[in-house]
Amino acid sequence: MCAVALSVILALATFFAWGARRHWFLDLLSHFPVQIAATALVPLAVLIGFRRWKAAILPAVVLTFNAVQFLPAYSPAKQPSHSGTVVRAISANVLRSNRHHAKVIDYIRTERPDFFLVMEIDETWLADLETLREDYPHCVAQLHRGAFGIALFSRLPIEDHEVVLSETAGVPMIRATLLIGGHRLNVVGVHPLPPVGSGNTRKRNGQLREIAALAASLRNPKLVLGDLNITPWSPFFSDLLQNGGLRDGRKGFGIQPTWPMRPGFPRLMQIPIDHTLVSDDVEVVARRVGPDVGSDHLPVEIEFRVFVLDLRACL
Repeated sequence: MCAVALSVILALATFFAWGARRHWFLDLLSHFPVQIAATALVPLAVLIGFRRWKAAILPAVVLTFNAVQFLPAYSPAKQPSHSGTVVRAISANVLRSNRHHAKVIDYIRTERPDFFLVMEIDETWLADLETLREDYPHCVAQLHRGAFGIALFSRLPIEDHEVVLSETAGVPMIRATLLIGGHRLNVVGVHPLPPVGSGNTRKRNGQLREIAALAASLRNPKLVLGDLNITPWSPFFSDLLQNGGLRDGRKGFGIQPTWPMRPGFPRLMQIPIDHTLVSDDVEVVARRVGPDVGSDHLPVEIEFRVFVLDLRACL
């Protein structure tokens, strides 16, 4: 029966995803527990309908195993509660070939974040984004070959910053210290390589280790954001959180998939690869996915509060 065959295929995909650390292709399988669980509902319903109870056990196990991976995203996160100012940020992979620059600019002007990170920018993108400099006078930008230009725009003062070139991936990352009413927030903007092929996957994983080391070296509070080209279900993402002293800002707000964005493309088939990671002293007040701005990614919006720190204690 086709339902049994489909159940076996889904079970194999689930099983091989356990080997994500062993091979780049198996790591790709780890990114789709939502899709596998949703598909498992079909043979499960068919087999139950035909009263094939024993055969229905397999899709039920597949459904359960995959569901427990993503359902915790809907459980409220255990996080501190603060009374400080709410800060709003946006992370957007704008897609270098996207010519709807006005959509992105209008979106930023409408949402008015305190700062925003844009990725895949080139000279034309950067020139058009300059129209926002009246509202966002502080900027750190680094153009790069291919799709790895990156820029941070802020209405908050930037006390210091640096562009860090990944040793393993050769692409730029931005590290900046923003001042919030006289207090510091460490921000890291990143865009690792996509894990296509064994070489790129090794480089992406190497850059994730670099990001974790950079985050761990920074004083709290801190925020890491960008298109990380990885989902929360890969073991390499778990490594990043653990080694960087970070937690997923998505927790409690749902899966919030961001890629690929295409007109008519089923929402169920999208995966969350755009991230906002925070230190334990950051309270995430809200997190959501933004509108279509012409890119193959949807932007991510986050609102948060931080502990009040004495700048003199950090000197």
